[in-house]
Amino acid sequence: MRKFFIILFISFSLFSSCKYALNEAFYRAHDVSERASEVYELSSPVQSDSDFYGKTFSVVFFSDIHFGKAGSKRYEENFLTWLTSFVETNEVPAFCVCLGDIADHGLEEEFIEYNSFAKRVNELLGGNDNDVKVLNVLGNHDLYNSGWLKYKENIYPHSAFYYFTTKSFSFYVIDSASGSMGLRQLSIFKEAVEQDEKLKIVCGHIPVYGDPLLNFDYFSMQNSYETDRLLSMFAENNVKYVIEGHIHSYYRKNFGNFIEYIVPGITSSNEWSVLYFDDSTGCVKKEELYLDGILQ
Repeated sequence: MRKFFIILFISFSLFSSCKYALNEAFYRAHDVSERASEVYELSSPVQSDSDFYGKTFSVVFFSDIHFGKAGSKRYEENFLTWLTSFVETNEVPAFCVCLGDIADHGLEEEFIEYNSFAKRVNELLGGNDNDVKVLNVLGNHDLYNSGWLKYKENIYPHSAFYYFTTKSFSFYVIDSASGSMGLRQLSIFKEAVEQDEKLKIVCGHIPVYGDPLLNFDYFSMQNSYETDRLLSMFAENNVKYVIEGHIHSYYRKNFGNFIEYIVPGITSSNEWSVLYFDDSTGCVKKEELYLDGILQ
């Protein structure tokens, strides 16, 4: 009962603005079974580049950039300044991943504004229109105002459920934007990871577990059946990291077989993470957390 009232209060507060589409607070068109009806195989941003494939490479993760959010100081210029310096003083990251909530209201102009930012990031990493190095995860805010169709049209790789491979790793991006994977996506994901012998990195938006005491069970996935199934799949199928956003703060939990790693938000705080992958041995060599743009 307490959880119900917490969810009701947060939902009411969040959707009190008409820009969030109050009529969609508890129902949205294009549910997860439609969005994630199949898994899309993406050409690897690493495999096509001999500088990274089979070697150690870094990936920059940021989350919850919320283009269109009013009354909030923005930090994307700070991020670009940091990334410019990082590229000049370190090996160039192989690619970047935005872990969802690209738009604040799911409006097309917000996705277009984000794409201008992502293009600048892509250029810093040496990418071009045919070699995109900024990958994206669908977030719950991206669904507001029937935002899925605009997301799919505008945001690379135009899919909410996809994967790609390197020499040692398979990266899976799942659609958890509705707080649920849905039975179809769960079944497809299960079959894929069971047949995949590589080490796996899973990226999503809403934490599968998170910290229930910290987040009142609201900011993690709500379907306990799915959560239990996913935790078992991760443990049994060589998943090494599950990387998510949504709660706008850093969190890390070691489950023994795998680590859940939640990347802080970039909207109201100047925060992101860099992970280093050894593609020759199949291990994650190092984690770097940047708070207020400073390495911790």
